[in-house]
Amino acid sequence: MELKQISLTTSGHKLLDELREKSKRGQLKKRVTNIIWTITTAIITTLIVLKIKGV
Repeated sequence: MELKQISLTTSGHKLLDELREKSKRGQLKKRVTNIIWTITTAIITTLIVLKIKGV
């Protein structure tokens, strides 16, 4: 009986996560995260290139 409860709980969390991702707030959070990640990687890449060139 406990396994069924755990299974349902896992399924419930999965469904809740999917609903959060589809919400406007979830989509906004995903976009902001992607923008921050893009900016961070661009800065790091630029710094590495400048270091290699010795600037």
